[in-house]
Amino acid sequence: MTSQLTVDDLWFVMKKYFEEKGLVRQHLDSYDRFIRELLPEMLKEFKEIPITEDVKITIVDYRIEEPKWITLEGIPEQKTPMECRLRNLTYAAPVMVKIKYVDESGRSKEQELKLMDLPVMLKSSIDPLSKMTPEELTSIGEDPKDPGGYFIINGSEKVLVAQEDLASNNIITDVAPEGSSYTHLAKIISVSKGKRSQLVIERRKDGTFYANFQGHKIPVIVLMKALGLAGEDEILYAVSLNSDIQLHLFPSIQEVSKIFPREPLPEGLSPEEEEQVLRERREKEVEEALDYIGSRIAIGRPREERIRRALRALDENLLPHIGTDPSPETRIKKAVFIGQMISRIIELHLGFREPDDKDHYRNKRLKLAGDLLSVLLRTALLAFTRDLKGER
Repeated sequence: MTSQLTVDDLWFVMKKYFEEKGLVRQHLDSYDRFIRELLPEMLKEFKEIPITEDVKITIVDYRIEEPKWITLEGIPEQKTPMECRLRNLTYAAPVMVKIKYVDESGRSKEQELKLMDLPVMLKSSIDPLSKMTPEELTSIGEDPKDPGGYFIINGSEKVLVAQEDLASNNIITDVAPEGSSYTHLAKIISVSKGKRSQLVIERRKDGTFYANFQGHKIPVIVLMKALGLAGEDEILYAVSLNSDIQLHLFPSIQEVSKIFPREPLPEGLSPEEEEQVLRERREKEVEEALDYIGSRIAIGRPREERIRRALRALDENLLPHIGTDPSPETRIKKAVFIGQMISRIIELHLGFREPDDKDHYRNKRLKLAGDLLSVLLRTALLAFTRDLKGER
């Protein structure tokens, strides 16, 4: 005889779950992951900050101190959450970094500075309350049954509300609404260690494909050439091996041939000379594609700086989940991934696949405290490094 679950059994399981996990465990786990993984990875990514060609700042190490505040006399004092509530203070912990400064003469100097005041989530791994006994919590005015999972900002208890968002690193294809200038699109929100970037590829009514990258509409063939796939045959194979799908790329290829006209090969070349000419032409086309993108990112800048800014944008901001290192292998992987996005658009156009339902729960994710803090910190670090370099 098989037993059947009753409503009382389900309530019993739910009760035991909340007794073991609590109501805010998801927020605590997300914040602890930010402290344990995301924060070190971001500081590692911004480890070296070149100011000029000869001057740079290097982050050697970091540490998170216990929550404290600076008195009017300039003396740091430990603070408890109850003190912050009563005195309208922020419950935050200083993040100290040890930096090494190298000047033009090559001399180095180490110094410890405060990078920021990090708001501390109550009962998280860096909160002293998480290590106290119920008696110790009572002695400092805290409720032992307080689950935590919130912040104290200027004396007020604040909670970071989870945000619903599209699943990251997942291609979503869709049909354009009526009246749009394009027919189909593919979108991806690429996320890696707090870095977030969106790439949208559109198929226009004339059959050409454009990428919406950092607010600029760029022919997708130009983007793939800038990433290293200079030859049309390489681009076709990166999209699909199906000739029916490859045919839909010819309007885009013809459009790019008008932007970058190609001269015919000289006659009478030996195989070695022809290979050399093709290699030089390939390098030139990659450089021209980079200059095309850079002229939209760094308007009015010299050609060398336009190419440098374009390379940095492609390495750091385009599909960061594939990689952010400036290597040819990573750029080729990004170009192939873009080819797969184009392939899905063509398959949708030909009726080989159905549009993705972006409202389906499998295509949704919740962004909790750790994810939201990591995006905020990355934005601040990027602005800080650009100010040091004199970039805007």
